[in-house]
Amino acid sequence: MQQTFDEYVFVQAEIIDLNEIMNIISSSLTREYCPWNEDYPTESDIRLDILNGDGYCLKTNDGKVISYIARDRNPEEGELPFWTAELDPGAVISRLVVADNFENCGIAKIMITSMMDKLRRMGFKSCRYLVAENNIPAIRSYQRLDFNKVGETDLFGNHFLCYEKQL
Repeated sequence: MQQTFDEYVFVQAEIIDLNEIMNIISSSLTREYCPWNEDYPTESDIRLDILNGDGYCLKTNDGKVISYIARDRNPEEGELPFWTAELDPGAVISRLVVADNFENCGIAKIMITSMMDKLRRMGFKSCRYLVAENNIPAIRSYQRLDFNKVGETDLFGNHFLCYEKQL
């Protein structure tokens, strides 16, 4: 099921979207607060998201991919000890990226709220997210959407702030 906005459509990503998604990710690596590098996320990561049905895109009405987000099934993230037990099952979202020319246009909010709606329909009770501590724009986005900071953790060579919201 797709969710439609005035100018955009939120849809499950397909393999044909992979190159556009990777181009957006590659261009984001030069941004000031971007915690990613050439080693993450890889084309293999995104391909696996798509093949597992966990990757979602926001597209313009003419089909151009402008943003990507995924449900992350990594057990290291999903089983952190400070997630609220009453909000299980919870889903971790990750790999949110917005095309350069669409930054600061409310796209991240559309992506996060659309993903939360999708997860709610899938039967999850909460949405969880790990944010690199120096990713100020992402932290602000989640705080504006009333995510609660529930802990901090060191994973994958980075220090993360961990946010959670009941769906």
